[in-house]
Amino acid sequence: MDLDAPISDVNVFGFMIALWIIGAAFVLYKAMKTKNSVYYMGSGFCGAMAFAFLVGALGQALLCLILMGVSTLVFYIVVMPKLKRIMPEEVAKAAKTVDTSGPIRFRDLFNVSFMVKLERKYGEHKAMVIWSVAGVAVTSPLIAVLVLLRVITWPIGVGALGFGFILGLTLYRRMRKGL
Repeated sequence: MDLDAPISDVNVFGFMIALWIIGAAFVLYKAMKTKNSVYYMGSGFCGAMAFAFLVGALGQALLCLILMGVSTLVFYIVVMPKLKRIMPEEVAKAAKTVDTSGPIRFRDLFNVSFMVKLERKYGEHKAMVIWSVAGVAVTSPLIAVLVLLRVITWPIGVGALGFGFILGLTLYRRMRKGL
């Protein structure tokens, strides 16, 4: 592998398309499981972003940016206010059903029971930091692989991890309102 080779646009667009499709599938699964229309809209947003990157990969950069901008604007105007309402409700429902005496399992990392168990065991501030560090720990191997494969540069990878940590803190604070 040539580590001095430039990062290919095809690699970046292909990675972003795959990432948004995986996101759409995950959110669609949650939508079908909960029967909540907000998650169907979120899945549609992920699909629109995947389509925008596909358009970008086909050489239509301006159209790609327009599609991304319109999709993001619609998401923030239509979906975000509804998500802000239902996230604390989901946490409150999970807080009633989660067995906090049991250990934290790997599958807990992917749902709100992880947050509830941390909160009960360590308190608000420690749980918030642990939540964010766990998010970074889960994404770090992926970032490392992307840097090694030259899909992204290491400054972008470090920035993504830092952004992920800050995003984890803000998400935790938003979701905590349900406890």
